[in-house]
Amino acid sequence: MTPVLSRNTRKRPIVLVMASIALMAFVAIYPPFLATTFETEYKTIRLLFEGFILFSLSVYLSKRDAEVFVILLVVGFLYMMNWGISTEKIENVLSHFNKFVFLLLIISALRRRNDLALLARNIWIVFWGYCSIAGMIGFVLMTTSVVNPTLIVGTEEGWGRYFYYNYPFIGNFTLRSTDLFYVPRYTGFLFESGMLSFFFGFNMVAAKHLVPDVKKCRLFFRANMIAGLLTVSFAFIIFLALFFILRTRMVARVVSNKAILIAGIIVLLIITISTISIPDNTYELLPYSSTDDRLWRYALSIEFLKAQSLGALVFGVGLFPFHEAIGGGASAGLIDVLASRGVILLGVWLYVLYMKSKHVPGLFAFILLYSLAFDYWHFPLFAIGLGIVASLEASEPRARTARSSPASIAFRGSARLGGV
Repeated sequence: MTPVLSRNTRKRPIVLVMASIALMAFVAIYPPFLATTFETEYKTIRLLFEGFILFSLSVYLSKRDAEVFVILLVVGFLYMMNWGISTEKIENVLSHFNKFVFLLLIISALRRRNDLALLARNIWIVFWGYCSIAGMIGFVLMTTSVVNPTLIVGTEEGWGRYFYYNYPFIGNFTLRSTDLFYVPRYTGFLFESGMLSFFFGFNMVAAKHLVPDVKKCRLFFRANMIAGLLTVSFAFIIFLALFFILRTRMVARVVSNKAILIAGIIVLLIITISTISIPDNTYELLPYSSTDDRLWRYALSIEFLKAQSLGALVFGVGLFPFHEAIGGGASAGLIDVLASRGVILLGVWLYVLYMKSKHVPGLFAFILLYSLAFDYWHFPLFAIGLGIVASLEASEPRARTARSSPASIAFRGSARLGGV
C-alpha cells in the first residue's frame, strides 16, 4: 500500500484535537483497561462509539484508500462463512470483524494524516512514560508501606473476584503469593499485569521507531524495561531473556529471522503438547505462575481441534462454543483465533500483523510470542499502537535514513550489546 502523505498537511487544529479525543475515548472504553473490563453497562456505549468511529474512518478513507475496502469486503465474506458454519451468534462474529476493520482503517488513516500520527505518537510516548514512572513510585509505596493503598474488588462472570490495590493517579497492584512472601505486581490501569507487560515490551522493541532522539530513546527503553519487570510477569521475563540473547552478535549471525524462530518454537510446542496425554491440570514447571494452567489449556484446545471436521477447522467453530467446550479460554490468541475463526482468518490476521510490523526488527516475533499467552489482537489499544508504528514507517523513512550519523551508528552498536 503506497502512503499518500504530505509534509504540508492542512492545518485544522480543531479537527485534529477532536479526532484525537474521539480515538482516546474509544480506546479507553474497551479492555484491557480495568474500568471497562468488569462493567456490563459499557456495552451499549461501546457499540455506539464503535459505530461512530468506524463510520468516521470509512468516510475519511472512502476517496483516499479504495484498496482497504476491497480487502474488508473479502474478509467480511470470510467472517460470514465463519458465522454460517459455526453456532455462534451473529453479533459476536460482527464484533470480532469490527475489530479487524478498526485495525485496518486506523492504520490507513494514520498513514495518510501524518499530523494525526505524530500527535498520536506523542500521546503514546507520554502515556507509557507516565505509566513507567508511576509503576516505580507505586512499587516503592507498596514495599515500604509509606502510603496504604485502597482495596478494589472486581468481579467477572464465570471467573470470580479480582483484588487490586489502588493508588490514585498511579494505578493498581496485585499480589503474587509464594510460600514465604507476597510480591507486588504492577497492573497500572489495565486488568492484568501480564497484559500490561506486553505494552512495555512492545515499546521496548519499537523504541527506536517511536523516539527518534537517541538519548530520549534510551531513557524510554529503560523506563519501559524497569516497569515491565515490576509486573512480575513470566511472559515478560521470557521475552526479556530472548530479547537480549537474540541481539548478541553470535546469535544474530545464526538466527537472521526472529519471526521464523518464534514460529518454529510455536510449532514445536504444539507438536509436543499434542503427543502427550494430560488428564488434568497437574503441571509443575513454573511454580507461582499461570504457565502450568496455560499448558493444560493448550492440550485441551489441541484435543478439541483434533475432533473437528475439515470445514470447522477451515472456517472456525465460534469463540463462545469453543470456550464452552474447553471450560474457558485457550489463554492464547493464536489458538483462540484458530479454533473460533478458522485457519483462513487466522492466516489473514497473521498476514496483516506481519505486513504492518515487518519494518520494525523483531516486532512480529514479539507479537507471536505474546500470542501464546494472551488474546489481545482485537484490543483497540493494540491497534492504535501498531497503527502508530506503521504510520511512522510511512511518514519518516527518509528522516530515519538521514539520521545515519556516527551517533546513530554508535547507538546501533550499543543495541547489539543489549542496550538501547
